[in-house]
Amino acid sequence: MNKLRTLADVLRQAGFARITGLFLIFYLLCSTAVWLSDPATLTFGDGLWFSFETVSTIGFGDIPAETPVAALSPSF
Repeated sequence: MNKLRTLADVLRQAGFARITGLFLIFYLLCSTAVWLSDPATLTFGDGLWFSFETVSTIGFGDIPAETPVAALSPSF
């Protein structure tokens, strides 16, 4: 818990606390949308992984985009 507090202090002092919080909220919302809209994602964890694949641009391999909603996510 002490390490998380230190990380939060560093982010706050560097001015990244707000943008990091907004990114995490947006990431969780997108993961939830993928989980609810794509029948190929079986669990919320699959939705998180799919969103991570998209955000990190490592590509789709484990969980392919099978519906039009999921295919809207850009893969660079």
